[in-house]
Amino acid sequence: MKNIFDQKTINTIFLSILLFIFGFLFFAFYNNWIVLFLPSYNVATLGKSKNFAQERVDVDLHYWNNKQWNKEKVNLLWCQENNADNIKYLINGLLNLLEEEKVAKDRVGVLQNVLISSSGQQAYLSFDRNPFAQDKNSTHDKLMLIESILKTIRENNIKIQGVYFLVNHHVMQDYHLDFSKPWPINGFLS
Repeated sequence: MKNIFDQKTINTIFLSILLFIFGFLFFAFYNNWIVLFLPSYNVATLGKSKNFAQERVDVDLHYWNNKQWNKEKVNLLWCQENNADNIKYLINGLLNLLEEEKVAKDRVGVLQNVLISSSGQQAYLSFDRNPFAQDKNSTHDKLMLIESILKTIRENNIKIQGVYFLVNHHVMQDYHLDFSKPWPINGFLS
């Protein structure tokens, strides 16, 4: 029986299969289908890299309902060194409260991420969806929700000057309000 493949063809087929497997593994790694941890790092050491002491504290959540300001005291995790996490816990607590109390007409979503600028003066709040129902909320309702967020941050002594509102890390779009500039933490009500 005669061999139909010579050595060069066999080497080419072998190299092609090897490169295909390598390409697939690289593609899977690039798309986070495969996650590799180096032996020098483990999950415990990665978690300890920003080990901030957290404690449970009572905080006030402020919201507008029935033509008056309301205040609800809740118990949340708090970290003295990490304002980003504190803001995230505060605002998510406020959004949950608004949904539970049926103050919000629609589901307002979740605050995904909070970033503090390098100067420590600006906070970037990135929601998973626009918390304002475009066709169901009046401009007054939208402004009062913004003021509720700003007042909750301000009254809990988080020292920032302005807040950017984002949706999925992009500037929030609205027909009535401009979110391209930061909203001052002192709000727009005197």
